[in-house]
Amino acid sequence: MKTNLSNLTTVYQTAMGEIPRNEEDLERWLPVIWAIDQFGYLLYSYTKVANRPELTDQELSKVLLIFEKMAQSADQQRNVLVYDIPSLILLPKVSQELWSLQNTLENSIVLNSQH
Repeated sequence: MKTNLSNLTTVYQTAMGEIPRNEEDLERWLPVIWAIDQFGYLLYSYTKVANRPELTDQELSKVLLIFEKMAQSADQQRNVLVYDIPSLILLPKVSQELWSLQNTLENSIVLNSQH
């Protein structure tokens, strides 16, 4: 996970340094990159907790579906997001960050469709 997050940041920073670059696209995706980074930091912080709560198989499958839908949204540049984010009783911050990430992605896609 840390490697993938690092690679994502590297790709974004590389795009920032390209000439010519599309400033509008970079600014539009910055909040999404930041939200992904925040989510990764939250997950990483849970790895440091000895008795951390764990997701049930059903909760994990729902979370994975949400990530799959978000990836499709970003790839296809259209809104195919899932609005049924599970209320993870033992991990409320994860639910919160999922909502935040999904809303940030949706806003980025809406901004793109307006241009």
